[in-house]
Amino acid sequence: MKHININRSDNGFSLVEVLMALAIFMIVGAISLTAFMTLGKGAATTTVNSEMLANARYALDLITRDIRKSSAVVASSTNSIGLRVQETSGQIDVYYACQNNNLTKFTFRGTNIENMLIATGVVNFVSFSFYARDGTSSTTFSNAAMIDVALSIQGSVQSDTYNNILRTRIVMRNKKR
Repeated sequence: MKHININRSDNGFSLVEVLMALAIFMIVGAISLTAFMTLGKGAATTTVNSEMLANARYALDLITRDIRKSSAVVASSTNSIGLRVQETSGQIDVYYACQNNNLTKFTFRGTNIENMLIATGVVNFVSFSFYARDGTSSTTFSNAAMIDVALSIQGSVQSDTYNNILRTRIVMRNKKR
């Protein structure tokens, strides 16, 4: 009779070895998945913050342009500002208002009213501060020659909400001295 020699290496892997390999693979997979999820959320957060800031900068640019062209502030509240702006076609009134997290520009040309959505994610105007030409604080907007504008903006990624405030000081170039 022929004797067959069976080596341990010919048997394959034992159940314990397979389970250990599977456990190690699952741990490495869980760590990798967590890392990818974190990177994905970080990228989404960066995108939302970039878009949020770009919208607010665009809004502040438009507001700045109209304030610089304005000759007077005609109205001011916690969520709106009204300006008298001189254009080549004559004087117009321009109002910026925050409503439902949107900043809208209303332009009054005689009996015509135009409205344009400027930016989304703008919660409100945090503040308007008015200053005279010499830089002293003015309590009334009728004496204002410079205006500080602060916008509160908001964005969200999944269940996290991000807030920011952009602030600028603008000189009214057409203000009569």
